[in-house]
Amino acid sequence: MEQTNLLNQTALLFEGGGMRASYTSGMVVALLEAGIHAPFVAGISAGASNTANYLSHDGPRARESFTDFAADPKFGDWRTFLRGKGLFHAEYIYERAGQPGMPLQFDWDTFQNNPAEFRVGGFDIVSGDTV
Repeated sequence: MEQTNLLNQTALLFEGGGMRASYTSGMVVALLEAGIHAPFVAGISAGASNTANYLSHDGPRARESFTDFAADPKFGDWRTFLRGKGLFHAEYIYERAGQPGMPLQFDWDTFQNNPAEFRVGGFDIVSGDTV
């Protein structure tokens, strides 16, 4: 996959912070619309979502992840929290919603063909360790 406007010797980092990443998703859209690509991209926690959307060149998905999708009842709320699924229903958000035919279908082919090096991480809620 040839990329134009490559930022040589540049690392692009997306911070975490739950819904704070909604602000960063706008930057993902702007970078993609401008055709700007970094050779190394990383994200932590919610920033990992922005990393994946950036690497798959999916600006609409980046926007949708933090707008209409957040209003989806399956996304999570106090009811999912009381059922032990968490305030943000992570299983639905990260394991199911990106599958074919689901609300945030993920473009694995574009992601896998992106030549950029990347790293993503998260935190274990019990131990606080990076995973």
